[in-house]
Amino acid sequence: AMDSYIMLLGWSPMIREVLLNKRMPPMQVDPYVGHSPSARGVSKQDLQKLIHWIDVGAPRGEGETDPLEQHTPTANEWVLGQPDFIVQGPEHSIPSTGVLDYYYNDIELPFADDKWVKAVQYRAGDPSVLHHLITFVSEPEEDFWGEERVSTSVSRRFVAGYIPGKDNVYEFPEGVGTLIPAGYHLSMQFHYVTNGQSTVDKTQLGLYFSDQPLPKEQRVQAVGTRFVLPPNTPELALQASHLIDENIVITGVRARMNYRGKKMRFMVEAPSGVSQQLISVPAFNYGWQPHYLLDAPVSVKAGSTLHVIGALDNSKSNPTNPAPDLEIKFGFNSWEEMFTGYFTYYSSFD
Repeated sequence: AMDSYIMLLGWSPMIREVLLNKRMPPMQVDPYVGHSPSARGVSKQDLQKLIHWIDVGAPRGEGETDPLEQHTPTANEWVLGQPDFIVQGPEHSIPSTGVLDYYYNDIELPFADDKWVKAVQYRAGDPSVLHHLITFVSEPEEDFWGEERVSTSVSRRFVAGYIPGKDNVYEFPEGVGTLIPAGYHLSMQFHYVTNGQSTVDKTQLGLYFSDQPLPKEQRVQAVGTRFVLPPNTPELALQASHLIDENIVITGVRARMNYRGKKMRFMVEAPSGVSQQLISVPAFNYGWQPHYLLDAPVSVKAGSTLHVIGALDNSKSNPTNPAPDLEIKFGFNSWEEMFTGYFTYYSSFD
């Protein structure tokens, strides 16, 4: 953490490098297409100011106190009060160095009755290494991928995603919740980054229940396609679509590709043929796959079509590509490749 001016000064050359080569900020969505508070970027004006400050030696300024030294991290508390149920995540031992693949865990639940979740909060065991986390509600025999293993377009029960740098509290809109049927379990996908120190993460997920069944269920529509990616291909254009048969309200989106993911756009085409872009990810980064909550939910009429449009890059120009000379088939493992867009939504009665 940048906990002093001296620390910031020491890291300033690296900060300059990762800003100019666009490794940071990592959530690189197009600022002119939709907006999401999860897409935390740096404006051109702020970028220019920061680079100029570093180029002149990163002067300290005239203040007597160092605000970084005075900063007190926010306590990792339950913001909405004690949850009705706390999901204890598995204990993951994280090494000091190396690139880690995803961890997948199914968490059994003791509920004898259906539960409607109206709000959730993640509490990371070690937020310095927990990079992101996705949680689905799964049927008894399902794993994390569920029916996505056999279908390119499927609606699933979605809880929420975790991203670093925020309190990760999610209160669903009035009358909206995630249904956990009796006998179902949670399927969680963890992604970690190493930071030079070995550690153990045991993340918690707090669930807040509604006293009564809720009229609208939050779900996620997966829209994907199957393919074979030829070797040494700088851009394999792909698209997938799904016809909506009911009125819905879209609240967020998420792009899912692996190391060869290049770009993805999320669009809605109305029955009239008029299209609206929701979010565009022109510089996909496998290491950062957040769930982008929309600033303003989008109402979609029955008969509309959801589109995901983008490309994969299996060339040497892709810095994350481990083997550009190989032909890559579709699959859910990191050494395979995916092209799936997720639309979080709930049914609308309007």
